[in-house]
Amino acid sequence: MNKEEIILIVASVVGSAIAFAIPLISMLWKAFSLIADLRLQIVENRNQLVILTNKVDHFDDRWEGVSHQTNQKFDHFSTRVRGDVHQLNTQVRELQNFLSKTTNFEVRSQ
Repeated sequence: MNKEEIILIVASVVGSAIAFAIPLISMLWKAFSLIADLRLQIVENRNQLVILTNKVDHFDDRWEGVSHQTNQKFDHFSTRVRGDVHQLNTQVRELQNFLSKTTNFEVRSQ
């Protein structure tokens, strides 16, 4: 082999290597780019998860407060109504007693 043949062989090997390496490098570039995009998406999803978790916690706190306030209002209303009903029953009994003593009034049912 002479010098020119060796140069042609080396050139063809280098050309073949370059021709093989370019698509390989392109595929690796796309793969690493995709990995970087996925990592960025993971970070964004984690941040969104933190935000949503905070919103859920805030909602839970608000719901707990509203629920507590509703229970307090219901308890107050129940207590007040019970007192009013008891007072009305007492007044009706007194009125029935008064009417039965002063008139011909008779209580139909008790």
